[in-house]
Amino acid sequence: MVPRSQRCEPAHVGSVYPSVAHHQCHYPYCGGALISKFGHADIWMLIGSVFGSVGAGLFTTFTPNTSTGKWIGYQVVFPIGSSLFSVTPLIIAQNRLYLKDIPIGFSMVVFSQIIGR
Repeated sequence: MVPRSQRCEPAHVGSVYPSVAHHQCHYPYCGGALISKFGHADIWMLIGSVFGSVGAGLFTTFTPNTSTGKWIGYQVVFPIGSSLFSVTPLIIAQNRLYLKDIPIGFSMVVFSQIIGR
């Protein structure tokens, strides 16, 4: 996500996007691995909420002169939080439900997350 106010060239945006996509795709796997290894999903939800809140707050500080380093750093903090608190309910459903009920549980969790936005 490049701030629109910077009026970046398309080539610049294209060179930055892979790093953004990497964070959005990589952190959910890391969050799932942390929860599976250490357990205690409630603490990971709390940590995810803190990172997500701080990252979203940092997004509000964008100005037309925000440096590239800052907004890329902000996009590292926010996905950590969003991946931890979006993946955790799915992992809990997978661990607590019988095998035949997992697809229904996943569907209910994803539906609730979409409706809650």
